[in-house]
Amino acid sequence: RKSGMESKDVMSNVSSYKSQASALEQHAAPNCKVVLANPANTNALIVTESASITESNVTCLTRLDHSSLGQIVERLHVTVSNVKNVIIRDHSSSQYPDVYHASVVTGAVETVRELVADDAKLDGDITTVQQRGAAIIKARKLSSAPAASSACDHIRD
Repeated sequence: RKSGMESKDVMSNVSSYKSQASALEQHAAPNCKVVLANPANTNALIVTESASITESNVTCLTRLDHSSLGQIVERLHVTVSNVKNVIIRDHSSSQYPDVYHASVVTGAVETVRELVADDAKLDGDITTVQQRGAAIIKARKLSSAPAASSACDHIRD
């Protein structure tokens, strides 16, 4: 992905995703771990439908997309393990980090929406996440995917 491109612009070559799934089917053990990059939902669907990989072993590298989780942790002064059900829907500029169904578990279970009590702040956080990739491309003049570091963090976690 380069400056001015949306993630959907790199999705036009679905055949490359299918060839990767085919290679997994031919050469990988069914219980191997597979870490996929964006478009995460598309890649996960293609791999789980096209290769005999155990579904629970297929994960997606969505660290940048999932930064809404970090915003919640920072805003509410809780740990990541206390936050549940943050869902990233779609990808690119139409991405929607759905924090409205998220909850914080610290003894009691409370919704993020109740704890923040300010929809305008939550909507601002959503916009920040939607534009994060473009902001990084603008600052770095490179792709928003520092893949090696993100992959290491993802596998560690």
